[in-house]
Amino acid sequence: MLKAVPNKNAGFIILFTSIFTFFYFMRSVSMSYYFIVFTCSRFNGIYLSFWFLALLSFVWIGGQFPQDNFLSYGRILTLHYYFLLICILFSTLVHP
Repeated sequence: MLKAVPNKNAGFIILFTSIFTFFYFMRSVSMSYYFIVFTCSRFNGIYLSFWFLALLSFVWIGGQFPQDNFLSYGRILTLHYYFLLICILFSTLVHP
């Protein structure tokens, strides 16, 4: 994911937000609560499956050489990853 970032400042912001989301989930009462909320919500299962596919795509793109087409795939998937993460977090805030 960080290979597709054009400069160091944007890479730092992406790294910081990734770490922040992990701390957000760790501060919860328990991860089972989030699992129940994710699976019981109406659209959240779809968001989680797309998020998992984006994560697997990042693993595949991270193993490739930094060519132009893989860098553009990584940039598009980075936007997709954070959009799905925002959808998941907002759906847990709206439907607790």
